Amino acid sequence: VSPDGKTLATGSADGTIRLWALPDGKPGPVLTGHAGAVTGLTFAANGQTLYSTAADRTLRYWTVGTGQLAGTLGVSLKDVTSLTPNPTGAAVYTTSADGRVRVWPPTPPQTGKPLPTH
Repeated sequence: VSPDGKTLATGSADGTIRLWALPDGKPGPVLTGHAGAVTGLTFAANGQTLYSTAADRTLRYWTVGTGQLAGTLGVSLKDVTSLTPNPTGAAVYTTSADGRVRVWPPTPPQTGKPLPTH
């Protein structure tokens, strides 16, 4: 659910993401681009960007207002276990089954900076 509570994002096994208007549940845009099941979704703190991860090992950035793809990082994000935005909007974080935590810029960039495993 977006920070303002007005949009719900759902991901599917076919790689699509759907946005829903709340509270009425009216269907919004279908976001396409992932080549595998969607494994993680989270909104940026400002609610204007949606981040997604999928079995295709990518992190994608979506513009919520238009439903358009803003950027893709194809960076071997294998077995992502969580996707979390920084509350200040300064970054987005991923964790994976191999114990890695990665810090990504809030807009489509270069590769993420790995943190030490634990």
